Amino acid sequence: MPILSGHLNARLDTMVSLEQEKSRPSSAGAAIIYNPVHAPLLRLRDAVATQERLMGWRRSSWHETAAEDAGRQAALDAANTAPDVVLVAGGDGTIRAAVDAIRESRVPIALLPLGTGN
Repeated sequence: MPILSGHLNARLDTMVSLEQEKSRPSSAGAAIIYNPVHAPLLRLRDAVATQERLMGWRRSSWHETAAEDAGRQAALDAANTAPDVVLVAGGDGTIRAAVDAIRESRVPIALLPLGTGN
């Protein structure tokens, strides 16, 4: 029985360590590029805020595209915030412009397709 008890205690210690790790503030963060025409902004902000809390990430920076610029400038601005990941929420044009603008930055890009056809 002591072996089982020791094993159980080790598992509990690991679980406590993981919970403590999640509760520590993290320097990790994201930059969000979004197309205001296609992105359901309130739902998107709520979903991102929930994940920030769960992961202990700092608040994300938000970068809106413009009618005259599908996302290039928003992507450059986002990359300048030194994010751990850039989330692009929009259609094909927004995604293409953002990826093209920051592809050499080596920042990971996550896609949330929200265009007319998505």
